[in-house]
Amino acid sequence: MSDARLSLPAVRGATAVTLPAQVEGMTLRHEFDDAVEDNTAVFLRGLRNGGYGVTKSVSGLYVLPQASSAQPPLTSPVTLFAAESKDLDPDAIFKDWLMPSFGKAARKSETLNPWPYEGHTMCWLTTTYFCAWANHTSFGVVSFNATAETTTRAHGHFAAIRAAVERPVHPQ
Repeated sequence: MSDARLSLPAVRGATAVTLPAQVEGMTLRHEFDDAVEDNTAVFLRGLRNGGYGVTKSVSGLYVLPQASSAQPPLTSPVTLFAAESKDLDPDAIFKDWLMPSFGKAARKSETLNPWPYEGHTMCWLTTTYFCAWANHTSFGVVSFNATAETTTRAHGHFAAIRAAVERPVHPQ
């Protein structure tokens, strides 16, 4: 099966983050739980400790509209954190912060192709499955309820979620 993203044109330059009402068949839940608030605080603190001024951040919990035992466990719930900042250093974010943090606890880690976007994309299986991206103007993390057997399916969901959240900023 080929990756449909590879046929998309490259997204170069600045990007902005949004919080869509729906993504990948899931709906944004307006009342957040402690995990979303905790993750938001951790990721904001990590960016600020790295010297990055966050100009906008969004976070949310996405759930399937109706609970169903037929749905795979990786899609419900999904937490999301994304931020905009000028002059992010994706290399430093991954090397100095994310790899030491997630890498220590990870049972599995995978580098993903960020296409059509620039920057870096990587996933770690800890107690949940975290997938993160960083480029020069945005950073995001999506966490899935996934197991070692379902991480490959999570990659497609992550790519679709990133595409729904991160938008190119075109000069007027």
